[in-house]
Amino acid sequence: KENGFPVRNEELEQQIEQFYQAIPELAYRGHAGQIDNIFTAIGNGTHEVLVDGHEGRKTLELITAIYQAASTGQTVSLPLGPDSLFYTREGILASAPHYYEKKNSVTGFAQNAITLGSDYTKSGDGRA
Repeated sequence: KENGFPVRNEELEQQIEQFYQAIPELAYRGHAGQIDNIFTAIGNGTHEVLVDGHEGRKTLELITAIYQAASTGQTVSLPLGPDSLFYTREGILASAPHYYEKKNSVTGFAQNAITLGSDYTKSGDGRA
């Protein structure tokens, strides 16, 4: 270490970059990529997917534990057990704080843009 920082390893950096460059470009990203991965696995008969149901459950469990810890201010252990306040949908609804009641909704979706129902370009203050 130099000044508390690890010494740069340029050879390793090059190996990592070469590995990265060798990865084929993805046809799809995000949810479309996950769905494509599942359909491709089924179509090929391999049934091997990048993220299976078990991994998906772990992700949801972690997110749920974060919500529980934030809501209760207490440490949460994983895996969540049936005694967890946030183990079920009903438990989450009963235990999560409710900051406000929804009374309005956004309307007027146009060209993938959310509008607020007003034309603020005509506000008279010079803003466009």
